[in-house]
Amino acid sequence: MGLLNLNYIDEIILKRSHQYKLYQTLLKSKSITFQKIANNVKYNFAYMPIVLDSENQAYVVIAVVDSLISLVIKFQPNSE
Repeated sequence: MGLLNLNYIDEIILKRSHQYKLYQTLLKSKSITFQKIANNVKYNFAYMPIVLDSENQAYVVIAVVDSLISLVIKFQPNSE
């Protein structure tokens, strides 16, 4: 992230936090363990570490994330 983006850091972190919560909601039923973030940490939501029980579970997560990416691309405003 470049220095010019620091002007927008609060907006960027807010957007990331919404995405993080959406992923948590959609993956909750998949028996995934999410990393606990300490209360005294100001988390920037750049990463979402998870623990999986099996390789099959990894494929389920990949499918969920792929479908989310498809939705985001579908509903992004046209830049033309």
